[in-house]
Amino acid sequence: MRTKGSPIAPIFRTANQGQALTRIYLRPQLQWTLAALARDIGVSHSTLHHEITRLGTTGLITIKTVGRSRVLLPNLEHPLARPLTEILEYIYGPRAVIAEEFSSVQGVKRLLIFGSWAARHSGVPGSGPHDIDVLVVGDPDRGAVYAAGDRASPITLRCHGKRQVIQLIASSSPALCEPLSPTSLARILSASGCWKSS
Repeated sequence: MRTKGSPIAPIFRTANQGQALTRIYLRPQLQWTLAALARDIGVSHSTLHHEITRLGTTGLITIKTVGRSRVLLPNLEHPLARPLTEILEYIYGPRAVIAEEFSSVQGVKRLLIFGSWAARHSGVPGSGPHDIDVLVVGDPDRGAVYAAGDRASPITLRCHGKRQVIQLIASSSPALCEPLSPTSLARILSASGCWKSS
C-alpha cells in the first residue's frame, strides 16, 4: 500500500524532488526553469512537473514569470525555509557544491565522490559520514584543485564536521571508464600517485 506524504510540507517524496529542492534552495542564483531543472537532474519535464506544482502550492517555492519563462525560486519567507536549507545542505549539498566548484577546473576528466558519504547515498547502511572523499581524475593544475576544494569546504565542513579529502589521480586508465567498485577504487588508488589535502 502506497503512503501519502504530508500535504502541509510534501518534501522528500522522491529522490528527484530532493534534487530539485537542492538546486532551487542551494543554487538560486541560476534562476531555474522547469526545463533547465529537469535537464540538470536528468529526468523528463513531465516527471518533475507534479512535484514542482506541489511545492509551489504549499509555498515552499515561488514561481515567477520572467518574459516567457517561469523561474522557480526558494520561498525564504516560508517557516520551513531555514531548516529545509540546512537539511538539503546536509543530505545533498556536498554533491551540488563539489560539482559546481570543480566544474571550472581545466583538465578534470572525471570527478567522483567515494567513501562513506557516497555509500550512504547509494543505500549502503552504516554510520553517518564524517568527511567527503573526492577523486579527481585527469591532469588539472594542483593549485586549482586545492582552490576548488577550499571553496567547497564551508558547506562540507558545516554539514559533516571535517574538510573533505581530495584525492588526485593523473591517469587515463581504461578502468576509470566504468563505475568504480570499492575494490577497483582501492586498486587504482594504490597503483597511482595520489596526494591528499590535510
